[in-house]
Amino acid sequence: MNSTPEAIKTRMEYDADPFTTKEHTGEPAMFTHPSLDRRDFLGTTTAAIATAIGSATRAESDKKKKLVIVDCHAHIYGTPEEEKRYPTIAKPYRPPEGTGTVAHLRKNMKDNGVGHVTAVQTSTYYRFDNRFTADAARRHRDFMVGICTLDPDEPQSPWVM
Repeated sequence: MNSTPEAIKTRMEYDADPFTTKEHTGEPAMFTHPSLDRRDFLGTTTAAIATAIGSATRAESDKKKKLVIVDCHAHIYGTPEEEKRYPTIAKPYRPPEGTGTVAHLRKNMKDNGVGHVTAVQTSTYYRFDNRFTADAARRHRDFMVGICTLDPDEPQSPWVM
């Protein structure tokens, strides 16, 4: 084997040993791919096609997965019956009759493919009394979480919860 600095290794031959390296002096380095016979070509292309088909099948399968939709800002209001337990402020903003309740929200979620909801405390209805939202989130924890509204002028409001 020639170990002079001018020796340049090139991969030139393909034989029973997949690649053999020969040293050549004074020639530029070059890489040549060994030629494939029919069997190697078919094996390689079949593998590439199978991979492509597998990727396409996975992509199609991913499209069929259900998209998770979360309503991240829904206000909820008590029914007249619930208002006995959770009194409102003096002049509350009321949604149209039959709307805004947890039952109405649940129906809208189902009709629109919404899986989960973040119920935001309605300060125009309950002001800073978060009991209704907290209790609703506890009762409906399978699809709801709640966000409370704290009184910014009350230093103890985090502990009033």
